[in-house]
Amino acid sequence: MKKDTVFQDYHGMINFIERNKANKLIIFLIDDDPFYLLMLKEELMKNPNFKIYTFKKGEEALLYFNLQPDLAIIDFHLNSQDPNAKNGALIVKEINKLSPNTETFVISSDHKLAMMHELGNNTELKIHYKNGDIAHKIKTKQKIIRTAKDKKWVNQAIFPSIIAASLLLVLVIYMLI
Repeated sequence: MKKDTVFQDYHGMINFIERNKANKLIIFLIDDDPFYLLMLKEELMKNPNFKIYTFKKGEEALLYFNLQPDLAIIDFHLNSQDPNAKNGALIVKEINKLSPNTETFVISSDHKLAMMHELGNNTELKIHYKNGDIAHKIKTKQKIIRTAKDKKWVNQAIFPSIIAASLLLVLVIYMLI
């Protein structure tokens, strides 16, 4: 991976973190480039609301999906260090089976369109290049996750309130009779 590509994304991530400090997320970072992985982890860990887990192989990350991450940021070429490792597209397919609520975000420094044939019929998988634009795209994913969590919380808070109000109403009516 080129250093200039890494630094473009690195600075995009700093901006992303500053704009989104209030969101609590479990994030899996899956990348076989130890330099990029460490740099991204260190920046994301500055936000106390992010719980970050890092993995050099997708297969390792799959073992920890019982933690139910909100977001998985996955490098497309996970097999550049270990030719036997599965690539990012295959890992995303397995993540979707294991944890359909986990948002997946595939990144790559490979700007060649030649890799698109490897995706097969999986048209939902889009690859985001490791550059400054990635921060905006991750922010969009984060808003989707936050909205879903907010809806779940509202439903959990409203339902017991409705039951309590109904019981109180029945009790008041019973006392009036």
